[in-house]
Parts: sequence; C-alpha cells; structure tokens
Amino acid sequence: MTGSTAQLINGILLLASFGGSRLVWGSYQSLSIYRDIWHAWNATKPLTPDCLKYVTSQYTGDGLSIPTDCRALPTWLALVYVGGNTALTMLNFYWYWKMIAAVRKRFVPKEEKAINGKKEK
Repeated sequence: MTGSTAQLINGILLLASFGGSRLVWGSYQSLSIYRDIWHAWNATKPLTPDCLKYVTSQYTGDGLSIPTDCRALPTWLALVYVGGNTALTMLNFYWYWKMIAAVRKRFVPKEEKAINGKKEK
C-alpha cells in the first residue's frame, strides 16, 4: 500500500496524534514539572536549627537566602530533572520534524530534473 491514500491518511493521523500528545500535552506537562521543581527548590525543610533560623527570618523580613543544606530539593536532582526533561522534549520536536520530512518525501512530488537530455522524477 506504499504511496496509497490509506498510507497518506495513516501518516496524517500519526502526525496529528504525535503532535497533540507529545508536543502540545507533553510541553504543557514539562512546564508543570518546571513549576513544581521551582516550588520545591524554594521550599525549605525546617528541621535543623539553621533551617529553622532561616524560616523564622522570613517572617521577620530579614530576607536571607536559603542555605544549601536547608533546601527540600538537592541541586543535583533539580538539574537532572530539568536537564533530562528538556532534552527529551527537544527530541520530541526533532522526531516530529523528521516525521513530517518522511511524509513529505513520500507524497510531495519531486521536480523533474533533466539529466543527459532525459527527464527523471
């Protein structure tokens, strides 16, 4: 069924479902993950005296920065989540571009080229 109408419809449905699920919904979910990581990054665990001092200073308006050992989310873990999710989202866009190129290659007619006086498709 190569080059048939059924294959074209299949390709269009594949592009639509991939675009909707991976690109639109996936990008929305990536933004949700980034927001969650941001909130976790700015959260503290006030169990140690230093962390309790930080949380108390926030209520008095001293504006101290969060000590590294008081963060609820370790730096390495935030970087792994953000980096991994960003890389996978970028791959989804790359794959989608390659899928479009494959469908176009199959169904968009090539221009005729003259080679040695012969027309070739």
